[in-house]
Amino acid sequence: MGSYSLTLNCSKSKEIIFAARGKRGNSADLLPPLMNIERVSSLRGLDVIVNDQLSAADHVTNVLASCNSLLYALRILRCHGIPDASLQNVF
Repeated sequence: MGSYSLTLNCSKSKEIIFAARGKRGNSADLLPPLMNIERVSSLRGLDVIVNDQLSAADHVTNVLASCNSLLYALRILRCHGIPDASLQNVF
């Protein structure tokens, strides 16, 4: 058996630091980001958006915006005269 080593793909990696509730830490206490890894305040994993406060607000906002755009598309199709049966197929 040969030896294998794993390498981290920095261009596809993100760093997020979760803050404790009610405590505002000084950003000066934080270490600088590792190598060339981007530090973010929110990220998407398994189609769920997680932010550094572990709040669902970003995810809910994104889901509502997506639903709103889909409803708009269905409304436009209805205005252009698509039959109800076809509209339900599109839905």
